[in-house]
Amino acid sequence: MKYGNRIAQLRKQYGIPQYALAEKVNISRGSLSHYENNRRKPNYEIISRICKYFDVSIDYILGNEEQEGDFPVKRNKITVELTDKRQLQNFALTVDGIRLTRKQLSRVLAFIRVERMMNASTDVNGEYGVTS
Repeated sequence: MKYGNRIAQLRKQYGIPQYALAEKVNISRGSLSHYENNRRKPNYEIISRICKYFDVSIDYILGNEEQEGDFPVKRNKITVELTDKRQLQNFALTVDGIRLTRKQLSRVLAFIRVERMMNASTDVNGEYGVTS
């Protein structure tokens, strides 16, 4: 399997859109498309950034190494900004197997923000908003 096919395979298996991966490894979406379609070869620095992002070896990307089931093990370290509607279009957010509506997601985000504010205002005794 060629390097471009490996990059595309990894990206698709993790459900990451081209623009998001390109942004994470600091290249243009167009360049990533060229790499994935084997029209251009990425330089060492770019290959290294892609490997670091997916936590795979350069040998794996270059096709010199197979990993279990030809699918590398990756740390669960994909960041999704829940307030970015563009990113959310690529994911189905669920709770107990049921997809969240936009209204439900808004409520979850509001809850998290309130909880963070409450935690920030908690004093050393664990009491909210207590002043001396």
